[in-house]
Amino acid sequence: MYHHAAFCCCVLGLPALSGAAASMPSPSSADIGFAATGVRAEASIQQSSPGGCRSGFTFQADWDGCVRTSSTSGSESRACPSGQTGTQRRTRSRTVYTHQNGSIANGPWSAWSSWSGTCTAVPPPAPPPPTVGTELTIPSSISAMICGPGDAGYGSGGNTLIENSYRNQLIAYYRAFGLAGRCPETSGYNWWLSDWWSRASKIANGPFHAPGGNPRGLGWGAYVNTFMPDAWEEITRAIDVSAAGNDEANQGGVLAANGLCQRAANLQFGSGKTTAIYILKSGNRCRVTAVH
Repeated sequence: MYHHAAFCCCVLGLPALSGAAASMPSPSSADIGFAATGVRAEASIQQSSPGGCRSGFTFQADWDGCVRTSSTSGSESRACPSGQTGTQRRTRSRTVYTHQNGSIANGPWSAWSSWSGTCTAVPPPAPPPPTVGTELTIPSSISAMICGPGDAGYGSGGNTLIENSYRNQLIAYYRAFGLAGRCPETSGYNWWLSDWWSRASKIANGPFHAPGGNPRGLGWGAYVNTFMPDAWEEITRAIDVSAAGNDEANQGGVLAANGLCQRAANLQFGSGKTTAIYILKSGNRCRVTAVH
């Protein structure tokens, strides 16, 4: 014969709850289930949301209990690129899960933010103060001279089909001309190249169309270039006549060059700070002769 046993909460090792005690709030509560058969008793305890979470904690099944969330951030910095001053910075963040039982877990980091921060170009060093003998170049903002292939307009002046050897020939004539010997300014460079090409074209026109006048079968541009030397003497005479009208070959050319150099010195060192003159036969160079 089976006898029914009397079971109480203490059999399970749990404190018995009186009616009054069960109704009192508890810092941690749970649902307690009790089931009994004639010979077996089972008890189950299950926490449910919001269940027994303390203030500031919420139940999250993914983290197996009550957690409190906060965030933390990380940052890193880098110097601005070469030639600039300043520092750039970027940040990222992640969620921190603090469990009610005291353990801590971290969520994944977010993607880095874009770099922020102002980079400022390093200003160029101030030019050294002028002294007697300091040299400088006449800048294109004052007079756009063409002294060689590196100058703007060298290859585009006049007719673009003109070979560089003839461009250099004109520049060399200018730099040897008169007392000053300056490089040609853009206007004069273009004018005389165009005139030279025109004169050579007139000389070349007849032979180019005559039978047997072009034995190598050259195109018109290449053919005219072969006649540039034939027109050179005419060009130099025309340049000399033009220069005689404004005394470019003599002191007038030197005074004009000195004026350009003084403007260049005023631009670089300040008005009235220096006296500068042109270096004869230099093309476009100046020298400080006094500091005020």
